[in-house]
Formats: sequence, structure tokens, C-alpha cells
Amino acid sequence: ASRRKPPAAESGTPSKRTNGSLRSAKSAAAWASAPSLAGRTQIVHATAAAGDSSCNGVEYPPGTNPCPGLGLAGGSDGPNRQLVPTKFLWVAPRLGVAWDVYGDGKMAIRGGIGQFYQRDRVSPGLGVGTTPPFSGTASVTRTLDSVNPVTGSGAAGYGAPSNSLEQVASNSKYWQWNIGVQRQLAKKTVLEVAYVGSKGQDLFGQTDLNEVAPQNRLAYAIGNSAALRPLNGIASIGNGGVALWQHNRDSIYHAIQTGLVSRWGRGSQVALSYTFSKIMMTTGDNADGPGLSTQNAYTDSTQPGLDRGRGNNDVTHSFNASLVLMLPTLDNKGSFEKNVLGDWEVAAIVRASTGYPITVYTGGVPGLPGGSTGTGFNNTARPNVVDGQSCQASGDNKTQWLNPNAWTLNGYQVGTNGNTGRNTCNGPGLFQTDLSLYKNIRLGKSVKMQLRFEVYNLFNTVNFLGGSLNSTYGAQNVVLSADKATIVSAQPAGNFGQLTAARDPRTMQLGIRLAF
Repeated sequence: ASRRKPPAAESGTPSKRTNGSLRSAKSAAAWASAPSLAGRTQIVHATAAAGDSSCNGVEYPPGTNPCPGLGLAGGSDGPNRQLVPTKFLWVAPRLGVAWDVYGDGKMAIRGGIGQFYQRDRVSPGLGVGTTPPFSGTASVTRTLDSVNPVTGSGAAGYGAPSNSLEQVASNSKYWQWNIGVQRQLAKKTVLEVAYVGSKGQDLFGQTDLNEVAPQNRLAYAIGNSAALRPLNGIASIGNGGVALWQHNRDSIYHAIQTGLVSRWGRGSQVALSYTFSKIMMTTGDNADGPGLSTQNAYTDSTQPGLDRGRGNNDVTHSFNASLVLMLPTLDNKGSFEKNVLGDWEVAAIVRASTGYPITVYTGGVPGLPGGSTGTGFNNTARPNVVDGQSCQASGDNKTQWLNPNAWTLNGYQVGTNGNTGRNTCNGPGLFQTDLSLYKNIRLGKSVKMQLRFEVYNLFNTVNFLGGSLNSTYGAQNVVLSADKATIVSAQPAGNFGQLTAARDPRTMQLGIRLAF
């Protein structure tokens, strides 16, 4: 699929695609009922004559169209072998400054700004790789009949495309800037305080080209009728979703970063760092896909603001401390002192941080075959927030992370969006201490043996994994109004908000290392 070309200021890198890509919609009339999509796509290639052929509206690298040879209507040449417009040159300016304030090398102010391009993820290409007719199925029935042992035509079915690429030469990019002060507090001791910012532009996100228009969502939620989908009848899509990958999302990051490093002796060092930061995004910007994804697809393309929230990798507070302590070698002592008491090393790392953010989703609603919002992609639907309730559960049950009373579907208007924001709650944080003890023993002038004792998670702290959290409301005991336009009452699933996995417990290991 494709959209109109954005302002000329956008630029990007070529995407090397080798298979087919859906580029067209049904008709201008079909899009008229979906304001979110009207004007976003160019109506090309799809024809009524090709109907529900798997190749209808699909482009292939020039000269490689496989459809006629398979007897499938449709299929046409794309703009080039990459299937998307390409741009030859990208400019990434950089500027950095450093100022020795007093001219004695003890205090410096540094700053910089630059643009950086990011390699686009592989997911869109993987999705295009499954475009018909590159993956098909066929079936026959094998029987014990000696006269007609095989029945069925064995004709291949090629399904429908589920991914498409915008026809824009664009690429994800970031403007990054920073300014910081470094100050020597004492000999070999430096303190640094810096502000760091980053603005992401043309980031990847998805729009469902087969999204149900707002005025049809109540009927779709109740009936799940493919006839209410704008692409029904084209390329066998029917009730399926089609992810249009676009460079139309953005992000902004701000952080205060501090660090203190002090060195002494023959290699001893202590380092402390703390970061206070926040990142806001309009996409999940992660690698799930290649089909429609919970993190990357619009919740509702007619209300893109619903997806502006904290980034999936947002960590508000992060503290790290490390210590390397090189004890005396005692080379001038006797053999026993030198080989037993001398040349020990102690190393420790302490990490502490708040958790990654969490989004609560509705999930399926019994009695509503089309889903609670009716957009057609139910993975992104969210419940309503209960005022005055905290996200995090209280009590002694540490595995019950989310408060089930903080969300509700009571009174939910079917065909609309819940008011829960994206990534509004914190997941479980992290606190871990690792400790190592090394003993160095010289076996000769050029051979040294090191005995190693290492402990990970020294205090055996339980660090739950946010990815194991059940953040899906999972409505149960649902009562619908007579016309199914309202969820009168519902209860969350019994395991809603619960954690099911944790990081490794205390782990100890012994080792021997030879250096020669």
C-alpha cells in the first residue's frame, strides 16, 4: 500500500526487498467511509476484474511478476527491485565543542549535536516475503480405495497479503544533543553532570489498512462482518488486517546524567552513576511483527493521540555503582605472604532502577465477536480507568503487581476506545548486587593463574520480569445490554495483573584462568 508523498524535507535509505508488496486499496468510494484512511493511500493497481485474487493490487520487482504463470489475476511491476522509492544521499551533520574553562585541564564544558540515521528493522521485509503467491497451501485426501486413492484437486491456495510498504523514500532518524560539565574534584577523581536529549523522527509504525470506520464499529463489534471492512473483496483479504508500515511516528527524550569516577593505587576504581530521564513516543518502536503488532499499530488511526505515551524503554530512575579493589601484591614479603595473602582483587556491581512501563489491554470480550472497540484489531483495545485507584496493588502478595480495581469495563460503550493511556503504569524494578573475588598466583615470569569466585545476585533479591506480567483484563462474567451497545458489568480474569517469572536467584561459580 502507499500514501501520498510527504514534504521534500523527508529523506531516507533504500530498503532492499526481493518479494511482493501490496500497494493498492479497493476504491476511492470504499475509503470514503473511513476518514482515518481517506487521502492516505494512492488508489492504484487494484481492479474489480481481479476481484479476490491473491495477486490483486500486489507489486513485484520489475519483470518478476509470478501471478500470470499461476493463473492468478492481478500483479504488476513495482518502481524498482526494492519496491519502494530510494534516496541516494543522506546528510548527517555533527557539531561538537569543548572548553577548558580555567586552562588547567581540571574543568571542562562539552556539548554536541548531530543527526543519526537508524537502520530500519527487518520485520516489514519479512512480512513482504510472505506476500502471495510465495507461500501457498494445497490439500488432497488419501484413502484406502484402490481405484481412487486420492481425491481432491490439489489446487493451491495463496491466502492474502498482510503487510505493505509506504511508497516514500524515508528512514528513521534522530537528532541528538548534549551539554555537560566535567570537574576534577581531587587527584584522579572526576564528577560529570550532563543534560542529554534526543528527538526521533520518521520512526516506524503501522496503520491497519482494513481498519473499520468509526461509524461502523458498533455494528462490527456485535456482528464481526467482513462486509464492514474497507478491503473486503480485494486480494482475499476479507476480515483480515493489513499492516501499512510507515515512517510517521516520533519520540522525544530528556535526561539528566551524573557520574563520579575515582581511581587510586595500581588499578583500584570506584564509579557511581545516576540517570533521571523520560522518553515519550507515538509508537512502541520495537521488533514485534511483521503483521499487525500490539506495540506498533495505531489503536485507532482516527485518534493518533491515543498512542502518545511513555516509550517501552522508559526508565525514570537508574543507579549503577561499581568497585574494583586491587589489594597489595606483597612482592617484597616472604613466599607464604606473597602467594597466599598477596595480589587479591575484589569487584562489585550494584544496579538499581525503576521498571519499564506497562499498558493494560482489554482482550476479548465474551459475547462480542468483533471485539470491544470494533476497529478490527482487538489487541490494542484498552479498558477504562477507575478514578482514585493506584496502578500498583497493595498487600503481601508480591506477585499481584497490578491493582485489579484500577480498571473497569462497567458501562463501557461498545465501539469506542477506553480511556486507559499507553504505558501509564510502572512494571517491577531491579535491584541486584554482584560480587567477585580473584586470587592471582604467578607460576613463572610469563604465566599467571587466577582463581575466581563470583556471586551473582548476592542478596538473593527477587527481581520479577515485567514481560511475565498478565496485563490483559480478560473480562469474565460479562453482562451486555439488550442491544449489546454497552457492557453493563464485567470482572477481570483471576490472573490479571499477576507476575509469573523472575530473574535468576543467587548464583555462585568457581573458575580458574591462566594468562600466558
